[in-house]
Amino acid sequence: MVIVAHDSFLERHTMRNGRIRFWRALRAAGGGRVRLLYPHVEREGRATDTIVHSKVMVIDDRFLRFGSANLDNRSMGTDTECDLAVEAADGEDGCAQRAAIAGLRNRLLGEHCGVSAERVAAVLAASGSLVHAADTLSDSGHSLRPIDDGKPDRSVVACMIGRLADPPHPLQLGKWTGQLWALG
Repeated sequence: MVIVAHDSFLERHTMRNGRIRFWRALRAAGGGRVRLLYPHVEREGRATDTIVHSKVMVIDDRFLRFGSANLDNRSMGTDTECDLAVEAADGEDGCAQRAAIAGLRNRLLGEHCGVSAERVAAVLAASGSLVHAADTLSDSGHSLRPIDDGKPDRSVVACMIGRLADPPHPLQLGKWTGQLWALG
């Protein structure tokens, strides 16, 4: 496993600790059925780890969410975010919608693993496991690798920065703005 490096002091002391908390909660809820992965590419003896900023979530080929929101209180409470969620209809009407969601998932997984969407679909059909597909699909130097952030930084500085950068509750800026205007 590789410990993911962050570019700045703020990222190292806030984002990493937040991701560790999120990953622990997700793993506790899903056990061996979940992975936290990043795209890795190797060519001609050189390697790079791809930083992915986009957010896409596919659940049971029925629910698709994509957008800019992060899973933290700062993002939900202070940033301007835009997400779109699509849910496939029930019954016969939803078959094409579920197929479209699965196709998008297969293309995205295939892109990061260096294989076609059809190859992803074949592995999923044979194994019935998205985790198996993510763990085994790899071609043309592309693969998905586990993220290991190590242990949380429990220093006083990291805790203070973390509470400021990702407060324990979403900020109620409308309330603060109203109070500021009342003072003026």
